[in-house]
Amino acid sequence: MNLCAPIRSLGALMVLAALGCLPAPQEKEDPVAETLRMLEEGERTVRSSGGSSQNVLVRVERVAASGEDGARLAALWRYADGRLVVSGRDGLSSGGVRLGVAGERFAAELSAQSARAGSLEKTSAEIVVQAGGDGVLWVTRSALVPVLRLTTSSGEATVLRDAQLGAQLAVRPRFVDGGAIELELHPVFASVNGSKGAESYSLDALSTRVVLSPGQKLILGANASAAQDSAAMGLFGYSQRGERRACIVSVTVERL
Repeated sequence: MNLCAPIRSLGALMVLAALGCLPAPQEKEDPVAETLRMLEEGERTVRSSGGSSQNVLVRVERVAASGEDGARLAALWRYADGRLVVSGRDGLSSGGVRLGVAGERFAAELSAQSARAGSLEKTSAEIVVQAGGDGVLWVTRSALVPVLRLTTSSGEATVLRDAQLGAQLAVRPRFVDGGAIELELHPVFASVNGSKGAESYSLDALSTRVVLSPGQKLILGANASAAQDSAAMGLFGYSQRGERRACIVSVTVERL
C-alpha cells in the first residue's frame, strides 16, 4: 500500500499527517520577532569583506539612569566640551537631540558616577563598516514610549502612541583629510507593538554629519527642551516600562 498516494478524504489526511507523510504546517513568525530579526540582519549585512584599510569600527555605548542617578548622569554634559565639527546639515538637533564631544574629564567623571550609582544601566554595540557603506547600531532594544511623532523621508507624518520601540542609529563613515572620519547618522525606529503594529521607520530627514578625529568621542542625548513626542525622547527618554530616564550615548570611530 502506498501511504503517500494522492489523498481523497479528510480521514486519510488525518492518518497520513499522523504517519509523517505530510509536511508539518509552518507557523507564521511573530511580528515582533520578525521586526527585530530584520534589524539584526541589517546590522550583520554591513560587515565588509573588502581590504582592512577601507574598514571602520563604529562603537556605541549607552548609559541610562532614572531618579537621582539620572540627574547626576545628565550633569555630565558639562564635560562634553570638546570641539564638535558638523560638516553638513544638523538634522538630529531639529529632532531634539543634543550633540557634543567628550572633553578631557568626561571618561573619568562617567567612571566615578558608575562607581557611585545604584541603578545605572550600561549597554554597548559595535560593527565594522566599509568606508562609504551603511550600518546600524542599537541604542535600545525596547522602550515604552507614550507618544512619538515621526516624519519619514517621503514627508509622511506618523504618530505612534503607547508603542514598544526598538531604536537604532544608522551610520555611514567616510575618510576625510588629516586622518579624520566623517560620520553620517540618523535614527531608525522599530515599532514592535501598539496602535501601528510592527513597522520600521528610518528618519533620513534627521540625518547629521560630523567629523571625528582619532580618539574623539561623540556624545548624544535628549536636549532639555526636547518636545515630549520628539525623536530624541524616543531614542533616549524612556525605559522598557515607560519610565522617564536620562540617557547618554557615546559613539567612537576607528580606522582598521
